[in-house]
Amino acid sequence: MDPRLLTQLILSTVVLAAFIVLSLLLKYVIHRYAQRRGFVASRPVAVRKTCSLLLLFIMIFALSTVWGIDFEGLLIFSTGVFTLIGIAFFAVWSILSNITAGVLIFFRYPYRIGDRVTVADLPDCHGRIVDVTMWHMMLENDDGDRFAIPNNVVVQRIIRIEKREQGWGE
Repeated sequence: MDPRLLTQLILSTVVLAAFIVLSLLLKYVIHRYAQRRGFVASRPVAVRKTCSLLLLFIMIFALSTVWGIDFEGLLIFSTGVFTLIGIAFFAVWSILSNITAGVLIFFRYPYRIGDRVTVADLPDCHGRIVDVTMWHMMLENDDGDRFAIPNNVVVQRIIRIEKREQGWGE
């Protein structure tokens, strides 16, 4: 067997094994983090899928490096594809910003389901958090009305968290 082919097969096996190990580790870390923070079961699934997709792109790049794929041709092709994707993403910018904000909220923001919050610049925007998804935060006010705040608004605005023991009128 050709020594170069053997090296490529061994390196490919290492890359795939690393991908599997990192995927399992990512799943475990996100699951544990969600458990400690008391998140709803659907929240970590969306974050895990987003992070796994990024990990998959890294693995594909590593495998193409191992197998010596011509990056000049790939660069020209990917430039065209990314230009088209960029134009499409510009058209759906709010969707991407909501997904990115959803991942940020998952890892770094102090909001929990059940917290009572007020959005600073929106006078009628206050209530109890009933759900947080990759797209929006659902609030329910004292009248029982539910409304959604896009995640990009939640990240950009000041959110005041009320004390849990207090009611709105107290």
